[in-house]
Amino acid sequence: MKDKQILFISKGENSASTRYRALSYFESLRSNGWEPLHITAHGILPRIKLLCIANHAEVVVILRKTFSLPFLRLLRLCSKNLVFDLDDAVFCRGDGEPSKSRQMSFEKVTSICEQVWAGNLYLAEMAGRYNESVKIVPTSLDYRKYLLEPEKNSDYFDLVWIGSRSTQKYLKECLPVLESVAENIPNLRLKIVADFDLPTKRLKTV
Repeated sequence: MKDKQILFISKGENSASTRYRALSYFESLRSNGWEPLHITAHGILPRIKLLCIANHAEVVVILRKTFSLPFLRLLRLCSKNLVFDLDDAVFCRGDGEPSKSRQMSFEKVTSICEQVWAGNLYLAEMAGRYNESVKIVPTSLDYRKYLLEPEKNSDYFDLVWIGSRSTQKYLKECLPVLESVAENIPNLRLKIVADFDLPTKRLKTV
């Protein structure tokens, strides 16, 4: 019996959402009778190819990507089961501010798909305004790849922030509290894994 196909559509393999919410599941999908496929579909000819592949797939998953409404309707007609997957607030700008155009694109894709997979409750609630079939699917990691025993500096009690320049404002909002905590825990240190530095008064940063 031929394996059922599940097609993932994204902006590219280098995208974190593609790696963690699609590609990392390919091995498991194959072992459970599925044939996973990935396509980016930039340009007219690749999109025609996408429609042909979607026509043979059991499930088509759009990863954060948005299309024009006419193409979305074509994709919906060609797909047995069309799913929109998101792990971020794609309806806002990169800095978190509202965006009318992104909100409209979000409304179109969520309303036209049969189901939405949201990375957390907040995203699920937003998607639920336009689609009744929303499932919370948190982004997960294979912990077996990270079974490490790193050397820890006993001189510090470390907190870690992982983000980017576009999300640094959320860390800045927490800074007064962290500075206050640092007064009571002198060895508290903040490790920032991002593309920015954050000036502080009392809190040590790395």
